[in-house]
Amino acid sequence: MPAIVSVCDFEGQVFYHTRNGLVPYAEKHKATQFKTIKHAIKLARKKYNLGYNRQLRGWTASII
Repeated sequence: MPAIVSVCDFEGQVFYHTRNGLVPYAEKHKATQFKTIKHAIKLARKKYNLGYNRQLRGWTASII
């Protein structure tokens, strides 16, 4: 089942992961679709590590 990664910043805005960076909620259709939820989680842990990036509140990998 395909999955996507969403990221929330401290202002409460939601962004979606694409190959070219983050896109806003209005462009959700451009979000990268991963083959499995495990792959989405692995990428999110590596790329959006909250310990290193102080601008992010959190991330979520979800099945679409």
